[in-house]
Amino acid sequence: MSKLKSISTESLLRRYINGDVGPSEEAELYTRAQDDEALAEALVGIETHPEEDHTAAVERLRTKLPRREASVRALPAAWQRLAVAVALLVAFAGILWYLPPNRLGNGTT
Repeated sequence: MSKLKSISTESLLRRYINGDVGPSEEAELYTRAQDDEALAEALVGIETHPEEDHTAAVERLRTKLPRREASVRALPAAWQRLAVAVALLVAFAGILWYLPPNRLGNGTT
């Protein structure tokens, strides 16, 4: 893995905003933006409005991300639990269906 690949996109973006990146780091950031639509939009915004305080905007966005990620991850866990519960219920019903009547304790032997 190259040295640039080990640097997080967030770190590269912060350094780019502050003007602390070299040509190779800037090229790496634009390469990553080809696969990341949000990063591409951020770079376009930075280039379109260079006079704005982008560091503050990044911080505002960062404070919103953890709440969004938590709500997105909570949904699959709930569906997984529901799927397990339904599978157990179906398995139990299947076992009861296939047991002979005398095994259920109906009094017939």
